[in-house]
Amino acid sequence: MRWWFQASNHEVKIVILAKFDDQQHHILLEKWEEEISSLQGASLQGAITRSRAAAISQQNGVLNPVKRQSITITRDETTNPVSYIIPESTHDS
Repeated sequence: MRWWFQASNHEVKIVILAKFDDQQHHILLEKWEEEISSLQGASLQGAITRSRAAAISQQNGVLNPVKRQSITITRDETTNPVSYIIPESTHDS
């Protein structure tokens, strides 16, 4: 997903990935955002504008994709008709 951020010159702020696993009968949704990481390892959170991204680059900072949230939707085959279980969302960071 790093490509989405880079190809848009960091104008894309959020990437939502949807992954379907036919064998496990579940759908995984992931929310990704960019986070600023300096070369010293510190990270800063917040909105990334084009001008801020350029300033970070000049200061040897790195923009890294970070998974902020994931939701797994599972199939409940014990019901008729088949239904899906959507749990409370989980925040990764």
